[in-house]
Amino acid sequence: MFLGLIANGCGKSAAPRAVSKGTGSASAGRQNTGTTSASSQRCQTLLSSALEMLRPEKLGISAEPKAAVDTLNNWVRDCGKTLPADNAPVADPAADKLIPAAARAAAGGELYDRQDIEHVRNCWLFKAARSGLARQHDSAASRTVAIFELACRIVALTGKGEPTVPQNLYDIAVIGKGTAEDRAWVFGELLRQAGIDAVILRPTSAKSGAAAPRWLVGALVDKQIYLFDPTLGWPIPSPEDKGTTAAVESAATLTQVLADDKLLRKLDVSADKPYPMHSADLKSAKAEIITSSRYSSPRIRRLESFLSGDRSVTIYVPLGDIGSRPGLLSRVANAGAGVWKKEDVAIWDYPDRQTAAIDHVEPKMEQYRNYLWLPFQGPV
Repeated sequence: MFLGLIANGCGKSAAPRAVSKGTGSASAGRQNTGTTSASSQRCQTLLSSALEMLRPEKLGISAEPKAAVDTLNNWVRDCGKTLPADNAPVADPAADKLIPAAARAAAGGELYDRQDIEHVRNCWLFKAARSGLARQHDSAASRTVAIFELACRIVALTGKGEPTVPQNLYDIAVIGKGTAEDRAWVFGELLRQAGIDAVILRPTSAKSGAAAPRWLVGALVDKQIYLFDPTLGWPIPSPEDKGTTAAVESAATLTQVLADDKLLRKLDVSADKPYPMHSADLKSAKAEIITSSRYSSPRIRRLESFLSGDRSVTIYVPLGDIGSRPGLLSRVANAGAGVWKKEDVAIWDYPDRQTAAIDHVEPKMEQYRNYLWLPFQGPV
């Protein structure tokens, strides 16, 4: 409007000024385009640099974790704005309540922290670990058994009398020693990178009504729940498993075990040393989802949108539904139809609890943890 008034009030002399002003606008436009291009290039450089530092072969080896966190947060401040509101998932209060308050608060901030970058590194690590198995097996069920065998090879169980120290996922995988819970955690992470959900199944003793002395891992595959015992290091044998091999090669489903207790009796050592579970115990089993608070973090979701091609990896698995796509909570609840209800499903707090405990290890336990890491402290 201001230029229009000048043109109307100044007669012929206004024309050159209008042309001159227009030329200046075009020049400014070119400058803005150049500035935008430079800014975009800087953003891409920052993000690429940060992601490269998170590679399993670099983070903590040739790349300092603090440098990776700082670079990622510089990208957030300058470039990585939150996703548009219409693309953001709607919070599911029921799902949010399953995550412990402290873990939920730590995962909900705007800036990234060390646990975030370790989470991404671990996801890449376990994707690489299980990648070769996909080509060796033609069914999801057989791949799941192979992934369990891999988890058992990665994690040897701590012997009796050996001290147990809190370990994060990377500690467990690299040191290669841990508890049955650690083995289940690794198994769940390997399954996630194969697109398979997993739960801890806690049976209730049919005789006493108390928790059964043994728990299992359930892998949700092809609308079935395949059962694995991380303490024993074997799948629960299926009806097809004839016991003619050194290890169980075919896993039973929850449906099969509920219908036939003889499948569990295959694991009896002797009449006076029976396997400590019966099919009746599983009729009222509780399910605890194997996940961590970082998989539901909004800032992890923002980062996942930039992971494609050779960087593609599963780092964001929300508990709640997103639009018509069922979230982790709904998938697990639906898989347990007839055994558990949605309100009976909980989050397995072991991963978040162990990760938090790392920062509060007693001096003697920290000394033992450093001892376990000694073989890896040599030159790279």
